[in-house]
Amino acid sequence: MMLSKIEGGKKIREDSGNGKLLSEIETISKALYPDKNLSRTASVSTSSNRPRSTGKPHLSIPSKGFPSTFDNLSVCVHWKRRDGELVTCPVKVFEGIAEFEEKLMHTCVVYGSRSGPHHSAKYEAKHFLLYAAVFGAMDLDLGKHRVDLTRLLPLTLEELEEDKSSGKWTTSYKLSGEAKGATMNVSFGYTVVGDTPVFPRNNQNVNELLTGEAE
Repeated sequence: MMLSKIEGGKKIREDSGNGKLLSEIETISKALYPDKNLSRTASVSTSSNRPRSTGKPHLSIPSKGFPSTFDNLSVCVHWKRRDGELVTCPVKVFEGIAEFEEKLMHTCVVYGSRSGPHHSAKYEAKHFLLYAAVFGAMDLDLGKHRVDLTRLLPLTLEELEEDKSSGKWTTSYKLSGEAKGATMNVSFGYTVVGDTPVFPRNNQNVNELLTGEAE
């Protein structure tokens, strides 16, 4: 099953609460497919490892994903936040695969500081839920995944204005319940745009505008 999804936005605050960084992050779900064909699995929600920034991922999509009982059913992907929810249009499952060409975008605010080890960036977590569901049967639980988008961001604030002002990363999530055996493969990304960011030092106030994009 292929999906397309976007999540966005960050604002960074220095130790004193100054220095604001606004951005958009787009998240795109690319595929749902069986575990036996899964070549790379990673965790974005709780892993202590930072995701890598990559170019546009090229994904090989197997021909099977959902159990045969899902054929001709329509599924959608939910991206739920504390302040709202975005949902893809329903797509019919065919031979275990549902393909989405849709992108969803949201701008949010994230705060950070240089209070981490060795003056590394420490971001305030920005969680949301990502999950697939059968259209018209929300009581059918296929598993929910809690994601922290700040795992996408560089280790230092300075990197946001240099070579890591944009990045993309692909990970995967296993479905459960009636869809056990299928996997949702997701690409996350962000892009910093606008004037060259200048991050505050010694309580200097600086506002920066960023937008994010993922493919």
